[in-house]
Amino acid sequence: MIDSHTHLYWERFDGDRSAVIDRARAAGVEAMIVIGVDPRSNASALELARSSPDLHASVGFHPNDLEDLDDAAWSRLDQDLADEQVVAIGETGLDYYWKKPVAPQFEALHRHFALAEKHDLPLVIHTRDSIDDLLGEIERWGRPLRGVLHCFSGNPDQARRGLELGFDLSFAGPLTYKKAEDLRQACAEAPIERLHVETDCPFLPPQSRRGQRNEPAFLPEVLAKLAELHHLDLAEADRLTSANSRRLFAL
Repeated sequence: MIDSHTHLYWERFDGDRSAVIDRARAAGVEAMIVIGVDPRSNASALELARSSPDLHASVGFHPNDLEDLDDAAWSRLDQDLADEQVVAIGETGLDYYWKKPVAPQFEALHRHFALAEKHDLPLVIHTRDSIDDLLGEIERWGRPLRGVLHCFSGNPDQARRGLELGFDLSFAGPLTYKKAEDLRQACAEAPIERLHVETDCPFLPPQSRRGQRNEPAFLPEVLAKLAELHHLDLAEADRLTSANSRRLFAL
């Protein structure tokens, strides 16, 4: 398995990070992508990626972490994107849940689009209460982009629209939640060749771990639900989704 979206630098892992990574490996997770969200976590993601060949970094600025960015921060991001440990840019996107100013989010999103083109990297896209606007911005960009809509939370129509725009879909713990029927339908209808699995740890643990800190070792529960929805055995679902992640992120 490949956990296509982790935040292993998060302080909730400070006491047992090495054990968390060891448990992931024991559970069959062969690679983990560590996603930065601001200058500090970008540096941490790179440090982790340099520590082990099964860890990789993505760097960018989350839409909720834009307040203190200056030209130097953007220049550093540009430099980091040339690092051989970096396999993607982001996470970036739009987040309306926290009612933060929208204009800076759109500006940052467009800057990420331009950097993705410059460095020929896939985008890791975050959306919360904003998916239609986000897809509209990809359309308006007018040039092909690629990447993944991480922790996909939209409906089947939005999933189809994202796929048509060149983006893969990644599913996390919410795929297993009891009331997530719309999400499961979106997953079931999407082509398996465009799907990934992730934990988004330490957030969004799968159903059997609700209330706990999430970690990559819990990824099999997400994969099992995806396999069920696509009428595959676990090994085949693993083979296909892992191949998708290797392709998108050039692992």
